[in-house]
Amino acid sequence: MDNKERLQRLVAAKKNIEVGDYGVASNDIAPLVIQEDPEAMFLSSTFSASAEESDSDFEARSFKLLLRAAELRFAPAMYALAVCYATGDLVDQSESEAARWYEAAAKAGHQSAKLHYGIALFNGAGVAIDRPAGLALIREVASMGDPTAAEVLADLEKQRD
Repeated sequence: MDNKERLQRLVAAKKNIEVGDYGVASNDIAPLVIQEDPEAMFLSSTFSASAEESDSDFEARSFKLLLRAAELRFAPAMYALAVCYATGDLVDQSESEAARWYEAAAKAGHQSAKLHYGIALFNGAGVAIDRPAGLALIREVASMGDPTAAEVLADLEKQRD
């Protein structure tokens, strides 16, 4: 499949997801999922396409797809996996796994991951404390206009005073 068809399938799937037509969305990206396209796998991890799929089956399938997309270095999947580990959603909660995936997503340029990894570094949550590096990441995200990062930065700088 060429890149044009790949993009058409992804766009169609996203539109179908937005309107709640998950079966059609699943059909749109099924060939891409089979080819282990990380973006398609990530999208497929976000919805159940069949009324017959139980909640536990959906969660198992979702995690498997999310993990594989993250292993293939798709930044949104790495970030979503970090959130799963941070919150204990789909997996046992683990600060160290959350920090590992936040770091990977941050290195891939994911802005929210940079913020969360910066906070983890600052607080030593699942990773060795490195306040200067943590503040640098938070400042970087704040400088790009992220209001949450600006608020976190202001709070952390107040704590230092």
